[in-house]
Amino acid sequence: MEEWLEKNLKEDIKRYFKQALDVIDVFKDYFGEEYVDTDFDEEVVKTDLYEAIKDNCLVHYNAYYEFETPDRTSFKVKLPTIGTIKTLQTGDECREYIRTHTLLNIINKDNYSEFITLLPFSAHTNIINIKVHFPKVTITNENNKSTDIKHLYANISINNEGKLHDYFSLLRTHYTLEHFLSDYAHSHLPGISRHFQSPCLGTGPIGDTQAKLTCDNNLDLWGLFCYELSKYVTVESLAGGPYRRLESIGQRGSTEILLSTKFNLSSLFSHHTSSLLTEFFKYFIQNSYIKISFHNNNYVLGEPYYQFLIRFTKYFIKWFDLYEKPKNNMTYWDLLHYNVLSHYVVSNNKVFLKNDNYTSNIAKLEEWQGTSLFTFKGKEIRLEIDSNMDKESNNECTLINSLIANIFITKILEIFNYKYGNNKENSSECTAGSTSEKDTPGKGCMYL
Repeated sequence: MEEWLEKNLKEDIKRYFKQALDVIDVFKDYFGEEYVDTDFDEEVVKTDLYEAIKDNCLVHYNAYYEFETPDRTSFKVKLPTIGTIKTLQTGDECREYIRTHTLLNIINKDNYSEFITLLPFSAHTNIINIKVHFPKVTITNENNKSTDIKHLYANISINNEGKLHDYFSLLRTHYTLEHFLSDYAHSHLPGISRHFQSPCLGTGPIGDTQAKLTCDNNLDLWGLFCYELSKYVTVESLAGGPYRRLESIGQRGSTEILLSTKFNLSSLFSHHTSSLLTEFFKYFIQNSYIKISFHNNNYVLGEPYYQFLIRFTKYFIKWFDLYEKPKNNMTYWDLLHYNVLSHYVVSNNKVFLKNDNYTSNIAKLEEWQGTSLFTFKGKEIRLEIDSNMDKESNNECTLINSLIANIFITKILEIFNYKYGNNKENSSECTAGSTSEKDTPGKGCMYL
């Protein structure tokens, strides 16, 4: 490329992308240059423009090539204006020779502007992607519940006029194991991913701002967008209905277990478990307690379900080790096989049953670890997932099947409501079971 042509190309590129480059400066001023990167490369754009100019010159030049030998192994290039013929081996060589020589023989300093003003930039050089790096973000909701995430990136696409080309997107490149297995990337995102995703904007102001930026390149408006983006990534709006709630962290692809009176007895009881559970129910009534409350003219469980399920399990294990295991030579593997015990996750004062999503996320963990995502500041960014989990976060456990607990509680409540349901003098809280754990019942409390 001749020196005068290279100089002209550089000047035209700066002129063509001036408004976009001004927008990039707004991002660098707000977030800091070390946290902002773009895919704008002047050398790439210059090369692309140079190639396009050569193609444009062909419109004005009657050059062509044809087979020179019968076996079609070589071609002859005809440049009528010059009156020369050159023999080349391939059609690609011929095409490139024509493109280069037409450029050298047609374009000059005087007519350069005629070609450049008529020449549109190709689509991939016309769009610039701006990436903003948030090394650490604390996400908080209206209930003051929060969580920390690392290495969140935002991608903003603009055109050469400095207008928004497409709505911004987010990608997280670092996960704790707890967040990854919980499918939590950000409250505004639908789940974990290896690609930039469009977040849910709800009715927040940033949605209106970016809508205006699709047709306006005002730098003050871009400054407002930067401010709103910096706030947006730190908030979970419960009112707006987030994709992923903070309280879902720790559930790890699982389904919440609730107290229910609907169950299929035939699917649970068999000749292996029927007598076993009957004996355990008797043991629990004699040795433990059930907290019951009076609410809306009905007796209901008076404690969180997860607390009852954990206590129920502890007494079952104690009873099984003392009485049933020595007698029948059963093992805990047998209890799992007959669905007497099941695997659960306890998180945020709730009990969850692990489902197929948990297994899917485990498979993703092995596949996604170390995946190359994109380049930022010349460095390859890879997906990083912490492989260690704190003991406090490791909340998987084996509990008695929740259906068994549901059956037990339902039968107890049926007895209470049948026998005492019309007694409105009862207090709002009662306890059923052995007095070994409560010396004296409070006013209105009853025991079976």
